[in-house]
Amino acid sequence: MASPTLESFCGFLNVSQNQSGISDIQKNDNIFKAYNIVCIISSVLSIAGALIQVLGTSHSAAPSQTGQARSRRTAFETVSGKTQKTIISALAVADVLACFGILFRSALWLGDQELITGHLEDPAAHFDNVFCAVCSAWIHFFFLCTYFWTFSYAIDVYLVVCKINPKPWLYHLLSWGLSLILAFGGILPLYTPFLLK
Repeated sequence: MASPTLESFCGFLNVSQNQSGISDIQKNDNIFKAYNIVCIISSVLSIAGALIQVLGTSHSAAPSQTGQARSRRTAFETVSGKTQKTIISALAVADVLACFGILFRSALWLGDQELITGHLEDPAAHFDNVFCAVCSAWIHFFFLCTYFWTFSYAIDVYLVVCKINPKPWLYHLLSWGLSLILAFGGILPLYTPFLLK
């Protein structure tokens, strides 16, 4: 769902036309609708699952322990537990935002196919290109964030096993910062020529 090649639905990257001038998108209307319906269903399910995860993480309480067992918990275990809850919450938030982007884009595409094919007749219609570029950037960025938050969780588990104190600010820098660089660094060369027309 986050691949730039799927953005050919936007019409300005690789819309091929046959001899009668009808684009592949217009010709394969059923495939287009099926694709968007699957996107909507999967994004709604993913949003529901991520929200359950966020609510479960924020309301989860440690099992009741005796005073002795509580005193045995080290400060290291407390810090690593809070860090892992933060990572899981950030991962779920990034997933919700990515899926919301897919849900929004697919719902608009189903409701108004002119957003995709309208500029084939009117090349001066910049809204179509801007809409696709913004939606693509949003979706790519937040799916990259989910990848890097998952990677950060793996790093954190490794550090906990090795009894090394985690650095939560590094996880934020890795997940949000590197995702921003990769998403916009990959999308800008694709869309800039079409946005400047």
